[in-house]
Amino acid sequence: MPLDISGFLCHRHNLFVGKENNFQLCAIGATLEYAKRPRQEEALFAHPCAMKYGQIKIALHRICRKCGHQFKIKIVSGKMSFSREKLELPGNGKKLLLHSCCAPCSGEVMEAIIASGIDFTIYFYNPNIHPKKEYELRKEENIRFAEKHKIPFVDADYDVDNWFERAKGMEWEPERGIRCTMCFDMRFERTALYAFENGFDVISSSLGISRWKNMEQINDCGIRAAGHYEGITYWTYNWRKKGGAARMLEISKLEQFYMQEYCGCAYSLRDTNKWRMEKGRDKIKLGEKFYGISSEEKSE
Repeated sequence: MPLDISGFLCHRHNLFVGKENNFQLCAIGATLEYAKRPRQEEALFAHPCAMKYGQIKIALHRICRKCGHQFKIKIVSGKMSFSREKLELPGNGKKLLLHSCCAPCSGEVMEAIIASGIDFTIYFYNPNIHPKKEYELRKEENIRFAEKHKIPFVDADYDVDNWFERAKGMEWEPERGIRCTMCFDMRFERTALYAFENGFDVISSSLGISRWKNMEQINDCGIRAAGHYEGITYWTYNWRKKGGAARMLEISKLEQFYMQEYCGCAYSLRDTNKWRMEKGRDKIKLGEKFYGISSEEKSE
């Protein structure tokens, strides 16, 4: 049977090992051989760059093609499980309202929160996403994952006209600039208001897990929004750390989430398509790509 080494990673590069018949470093596509052994049940992954999970012993030697360091695999008996730290809400918080931008970004955040037994609800408020087809695709994927885990989901307004009104004069600002600050402010202000009116004492967002985002910028906006309401705290937890960013990718592949190819707003779509055309690539086709599904598989 295939060896299950999912959940172990090269910590230096945040690369998760896939759950395939071969040892596959999914993030870089390096496929590594494995040797069949009698009575093999589980495999533990060890690497000089790796986090340490339980007892790891030496057996087979391979090379991480990303960093060139050796890692070793030992066939062991017993059950392997992915270990997480137990999270706690700041300020002795009791109930979390999690702003979610999309399923790929929120998947790992949700699983981490669930594993810690925290009471939370998903709040989907993203009027920046354009066009409406893209908005619906991202929302439905998020709803699907929330329903799978039986997490309450609040589908907030798509007041896109309000967003464009606020964005006036910022149409040509770069990513991570003042237009993004305006966008985060708008979404977090509504999140904080809903939290205040509905008995939540902590808010946070899945936006910060993406390496394309400025976490300091996001946290500043979240803290500012929470500051308008007494008793509301913005949770600045770094969802990327301890393998969170890599686990985000792994969950996206396992769930075959829709793969959005730009941040979300009309100006991001415009700028991304401009860059792609300059590189000789086709423009983005909405609704075409999904994590874990190749173009060949999709056409079958």
